[in-house]
Amino acid sequence: MLGVVIVLTAGLLTASASAATNTSAWKAQLNKLVPTALKQAELPGAIVSVWKDGKRVYLKAFGVTDTTTGAPMKTNSHVRIGSLTKAFTIMGILQLAADGKLSLDDPIGKYIEGVPNGDVITIRQLAEMRSGLGDYSAVLVPILYQDPEKGYTTQELLDIAFSQPVRAQPGTEFDYNNTNTTLLGAVLEKLSGVPRAQYVQDHIAKPLGLKNTSVPTSNAIPEPHGRGYGDWNPQQVAEDETDWSPSWGNAAGDMISNVDDIAKFTRALGTGKLITPEMKRERDKGLPAATEGVGALYGLAYELHPGGWQGHNGRIAGWTTYPYYLPEKDMTIVVSINSSTHVLGSWNLFQKVVETVTPDHPFSDPPTE
Repeated sequence: MLGVVIVLTAGLLTASASAATNTSAWKAQLNKLVPTALKQAELPGAIVSVWKDGKRVYLKAFGVTDTTTGAPMKTNSHVRIGSLTKAFTIMGILQLAADGKLSLDDPIGKYIEGVPNGDVITIRQLAEMRSGLGDYSAVLVPILYQDPEKGYTTQELLDIAFSQPVRAQPGTEFDYNNTNTTLLGAVLEKLSGVPRAQYVQDHIAKPLGLKNTSVPTSNAIPEPHGRGYGDWNPQQVAEDETDWSPSWGNAAGDMISNVDDIAKFTRALGTGKLITPEMKRERDKGLPAATEGVGALYGLAYELHPGGWQGHNGRIAGWTTYPYYLPEKDMTIVVSINSSTHVLGSWNLFQKVVETVTPDHPFSDPPTE
């Protein structure tokens, strides 16, 4: 028996040493890979974080947080998370559904007046981007540069959306569209009786221990934060867009966080924390969504990629965020970039990080549509 114990112990030590060696190897590779990828994609900086079994195993900042001063990127920097906001909003909707305050198959017209096809479009179709409604972003984004610090109310955004022709019949086509989630943010506030900022804090951020995550009420970003660069101007030239108002993103894209909080939230999404198993099953009924990546499916504000990665990316003027969870390995990878330029370059950067850490679980190729 002693011989068996010795053999088993030796085997465990060998496996442990191998795992440690493999971890050290990909960390060293990332340290070299990321700066090169940033340079190739003409991106100023990035923060890369890897979590395993709910514990952070890698966190490093690369490049600069300010292209004027050359100040280095910081790992604890607050960032705008763009469309990852959608996942927060839909988590709230799923919580309300579990509490019996709404049904995913209720028509949106039951809660919000004036919605085109509102008697037919369901809460579910809005969450899965299949409402067919016009997108207010198509009107606003091209002119944001004219008055970038202007704030927009939810009603102003919906008025723009409802003035646009419908794009498709409800439930027939996938059309990634901020109007959908902004509408659901209005539903969240109406049924909960509190502002979305308060709901997110009370029902999502506090329970998950997210101390650096918020729905902003102004254009300000909490300290510490760096600069964010975008090219949302007619010349499509990179400029400092840090102080642009995120209000046009509303419940579809206005939130602020940091990389540690993003990782915690992404794992909570993947494991179904704060929602019931039934609601998780509903959320994960993904349908084809080619614009979210080759082979990708889209559930209720949730991307499901063929390599096993799940989550929701985000992009807004100045920042791009890739936060994904791999259930098979209980692993989370977050890459936050202080730029919204060069979309393919940022996508390829995230792909390279994933392939370095988990070569047997690659991330999807960028969309071809």
